[in-house]
Amino acid sequence: MNDDIFDQLWIEKYRPKTLNDVVLTTEQKVFFDKCIYKQDIPHLLFYGPPGSGKTTTARIFIKNLIHSQMDIMIVNGSDTNGVDFIRDNIIEFAKTPPISSKFKIVFMDEFDYVSKNAQAILRNAMETYARTVRFIFTCNYLYKVIDPLQSRCTSFEMKKMPVEFVNNFACNILDKENIKYDKGDVEMIVKGLMPDIRKIINTLQKNCVDSVLRKVKKEDMVSLENKITGLVVEMCDAMGKPNLSTVANKVLPTILEILKTEKSIEINKLYDALFEHDGLPSWAKIKVNEYANNDMSCFNQTYNFMAMCYDIFKTGILFIKTFNVNK
Repeated sequence: MNDDIFDQLWIEKYRPKTLNDVVLTTEQKVFFDKCIYKQDIPHLLFYGPPGSGKTTTARIFIKNLIHSQMDIMIVNGSDTNGVDFIRDNIIEFAKTPPISSKFKIVFMDEFDYVSKNAQAILRNAMETYARTVRFIFTCNYLYKVIDPLQSRCTSFEMKKMPVEFVNNFACNILDKENIKYDKGDVEMIVKGLMPDIRKIINTLQKNCVDSVLRKVKKEDMVSLENKITGLVVEMCDAMGKPNLSTVANKVLPTILEILKTEKSIEINKLYDALFEHDGLPSWAKIKVNEYANNDMSCFNQTYNFMAMCYDIFKTGILFIKTFNVNK
């Protein structure tokens, strides 16, 4: 790949390169610095919400510890999550010694999408090849990682980046690129697209014309994922109110239309966004978790997600009627 072209992408050009650039607790920074100084790590598990620096931190470790591309395997769990891939690729990779690094690293991003059976196979591999291979896992939800794997890792919870930090980060990029901008426009983009840092930076770059950040419409700065989760929360808010039927008749067809027309939406991540949403009531999150666990094995993800939305609607009515509460 041409590095000059690669660096033109702001998301890569300004990706944090050192631990000092990542939002970490004091305990995490001390431990991570010590690992890099000693050139050694245990098996690591980073968990927390999107945009909290999990993947970036893992990449910093890889950059500092791996000295040959032959010594690193990077896997996205949302794309490759089955038993056969673990056996045929990861374990085979682990069997051979490192080329020029102290050890190999298997980095499995979005590990919470890896099936339970596939996770179980990794248990023995982590012990069998512990002298020559380290595993780094990232996930949004710790409970989706089986206990035997958690016990084999040193785990760290990564916190969501504060909005003010992301605002300053975005403005700093614009300043370095000599872009003229209005801080209010930057704040609107950040607020609408949080916590997707990648989309925020890409949106800023896309909307810079002739060294000026052009005005954008507020409605365009809400990600489709946020729009869908907002619609589900709106329906839950209407439970027990006279306008419930009107809201549901608007919300449910709108969600289906978005899912049918916008093929770029990663439905498996919608469950995470809903579960993380502060405005979603607990009874609805139970349904989200139930359907999320079935997502990888269902025939059609869109149908599964819509079934969840209708189930939330029915469950909400029953919950309100049974407990005589608004949420």
